[in-house]
Amino acid sequence: MQLRNRNRFWYRYTLADGTLTISAGSSTGTITVAGIVNDGTTEGSETVILSLSSPSNATLGSDDVHTFTILEPQVAPDIQFANASSSGAESVSSKVLNPVQLSESSGSDATINYAITGTATGSGTDFTLLTAQQPFSRFNINNDYYCWNC
Repeated sequence: MQLRNRNRFWYRYTLADGTLTISAGSSTGTITVAGIVNDGTTEGSETVILSLSSPSNATLGSDDVHTFTILEPQVAPDIQFANASSSGAESVSSKVLNPVQLSESSGSDATINYAITGTATGSGTDFTLLTAQQPFSRFNINNDYYCWNC
């Protein structure tokens, strides 16, 4: 058995194949997927594909592949400004415009694009922004936007 993520890329490790015996007089047997680990990373659901092959004293039926989905317990955090608005004096050369926050820390890096609109005459005239994308480092829940030459 091999563990694959939802995009069909091989993921982490190969599980051991095995043999299932269904005892005489019984009509069912159970294969248990054990050792599922919550790794704390938001990565989407993952699948375990089980395939039956080479039966003895039975013939292989048409449903010889089973997909088990490990559901992702981590939900991507919300991302938002800490405040709906802010202001600052034009005489101060650098100021924090507004912290951008994640609702909780995440096991994965997060980024957010932003757009600039308003009545200021434009970047390079009234203000200069550092970057067009705001990166969040893994486990960091607060980042600030800065304004230079304001």
